[in-house]
Amino acid sequence: RARWGAWPGMTGPGASPCRSPPPRDDLHTMNHHQGTERPTISYTLDGTLLIAVAYARRWDIEMAFDLLKRHLNLHMVWSPRPALVVAQVYATLAVAQVVQALRMEVAIRAGADPFEVSIPLLMEMIPMLARQGDPDPLASLVERGRALGVIRPSRRVTIVVPDVPDGAYTPLDPEATTTREPRYQRAIAAARAI
Repeated sequence: RARWGAWPGMTGPGASPCRSPPPRDDLHTMNHHQGTERPTISYTLDGTLLIAVAYARRWDIEMAFDLLKRHLNLHMVWSPRPALVVAQVYATLAVAQVVQALRMEVAIRAGADPFEVSIPLLMEMIPMLARQGDPDPLASLVERGRALGVIRPSRRVTIVVPDVPDGAYTPLDPEATTTREPRYQRAIAAARAI
């Protein structure tokens, strides 16, 4: 099953929901973290929506690497010893999961999309509120997050695809050619002829 908004590497309660997809007959909801419903789509769909989702989510891995390298400082390796490098990578991945879980918690409590919660500001504000003696920094961020800019409108594109009736699809002709000659073989043959 494909989950809307599941960040690559995030599964379970920390997986993030996106905006709701268009209503469909094959859309199912599952209860996850704290009773919230997240839409899921089975792979039996026509490929239009799945392709649109995959295309829209193509930069998520870049955002994950940005979190690891820029915000969690994995761009710098502490040691030339492989065992310590592996330990640093695993520790940074664990911290990234905690940051994503905090982001998810703030989003759920505020009733916002997780992509509306700014990770850099979240990482800056939680320690600052804790140093100021705030007993629940997450509750403070939920209350004042929009005013502080931690929760702000997301620039992500909402995925909308046309509803194509099942009768519009035609099966592939069994006589149709599904393979073609690779282009490089023609180039090799032309080079040999010279």
